[in-house]
Amino acid sequence: MTTLWQTPARRALLAIPFLITGVALGQSNPVKLATQARFDLLASVSVGALTNGYILEGSGALERQTWLAAADQPRSYTANLSIFHFTWTELVARFTPTGSGTVELTLRGPWQHPPGGGAIYKQEVLWDALSAENTVVPNGSFETLQGVLPTGWSRPYGAAYATNDPLTAVDGARMARVWHDAPLTCTLTVTGGVPVTLRFFARAQTPVDFTDLARITNRHSAAHQAARRFMRGANLGNYLEAPPGQNWGAQYRTNDFAWIRAEGFDHVRLPIAWHHYTGPPPDYLLSPTIFTRADFLVTNALRHTPPGGSVTVSCGGGDDSAWLAVEDSGAGIPEADRDRVFERFYQSPGSSSRGSGLGLAIVKHIVVLHHGEISVSSEMGRGTTFRISIPPLGERKNESNQPS
Repeated sequence: MTTLWQTPARRALLAIPFLITGVALGQSNPVKLATQARFDLLASVSVGALTNGYILEGSGALERQTWLAAADQPRSYTANLSIFHFTWTELVARFTPTGSGTVELTLRGPWQHPPGGGAIYKQEVLWDALSAENTVVPNGSFETLQGVLPTGWSRPYGAAYATNDPLTAVDGARMARVWHDAPLTCTLTVTGGVPVTLRFFARAQTPVDFTDLARITNRHSAAHQAARRFMRGANLGNYLEAPPGQNWGAQYRTNDFAWIRAEGFDHVRLPIAWHHYTGPPPDYLLSPTIFTRADFLVTNALRHTPPGGSVTVSCGGGDDSAWLAVEDSGAGIPEADRDRVFERFYQSPGSSSRGSGLGLAIVKHIVVLHHGEISVSSEMGRGTTFRISIPPLGERKNESNQPS
């Protein structure tokens, strides 16, 4: 059987990338680490259109090969899927052929030009452990060879090959090594109306002069600890973030807090789109509506805190400033730590808090941006009070116009 890429028209089409990239002019391809793996599908005329194509596993999508003639595009798919150089990524795709016949599967790397133009990057991709449902991938682990080529595969152009790279293969000892201008192609036999599922494993071939980022071996850094604490919280999103009159599909009720605590979460986060509820200038007063909606969630969160604790929020204002105070009945903050509580990731030694250590740092940053002040007072065994004061808007504008 003569495959499509063996026809004169197809050979002429395949020669175009070499002319465009400058290979015909003797230019070399700059080497770059691949971040995507690409495969192409092209059905024979007897098969007709490939339909219902989508990615089951992996980051990417099946799309038409828009560089083909318009009449041929329905018989095609192409996919660029995210991969890494430090691990194999499993990729799974599915499509349904309209008729029975053959489909060409081509493995290659991404097409990408340097910013200044010229020859495309040589981004090599390793493939291994190919398998399929409702068709057969020949020699999917590339273990048997004819010369340097895996049995059942051909290379339309370029110098793709099977290698027993020092990297550990997914299956067996060998893997395919390709890039955009050095692909490998095989033929799949398909049945009309029967979905075909293709499973691949791919990873980027590390260039010789590639310098990898240093690995973080310390899993107990402040950032790691903050991330672990953050994971113990539940985010009540898509609720108070929605503009008035819109419903983003999330609703929270009293029982939700009991379930959140029962599942082992120790805090909740409540994103609020405050800007949807501000009044006109110059005061920008917040609508009571948002306080009512937020109070329901805050109240229920407090109801599920350990018994005996309390939090008091008070506020007020005068001619020179508006103030807000938050007082708790906790254990207090040691005097030596009070000057550090606004530092990022800082937590008092021996603290039972499971927060991230970022909250107070963020609050202070916001207060400073509004030319305000924040202070802390605490008494061991009795609790802590944080007080924020912010000058009127007019004074903030005047201050911002003062020369530094």
